[in-house]
Amino acid sequence: MIPEDRTEPDTVDQVTVSHSDDTEVAWLKKGKKTCYGYKVHMAADARHGLVVGGHVTPANRSDMNELEQVLSEIPSQMRGRCYADKGYTSRANRQVVR
Repeated sequence: MIPEDRTEPDTVDQVTVSHSDDTEVAWLKKGKKTCYGYKVHMAADARHGLVVGGHVTPANRSDMNELEQVLSEIPSQMRGRCYADKGYTSRANRQVVR
């Protein structure tokens, strides 16, 4: 007997929505993409790539409001130059980094 691939409906345009009991999770829409979940804000050592600080927030939380907390989680002996995604850019964050 020759095996056959099972046929499945084309679901590219369909969106599956499921509800969660988690009260902290949130929706985020960026462009045409919609996500449901969390976002990780983390600091890593540029030399070795080791995580040295960070935390998780609902997906709809702005990156700009999280930089100060991420930087405060880095051990003082590891602080130095800061490279960040442009999502963290703001006038207030430039002052925090200085």
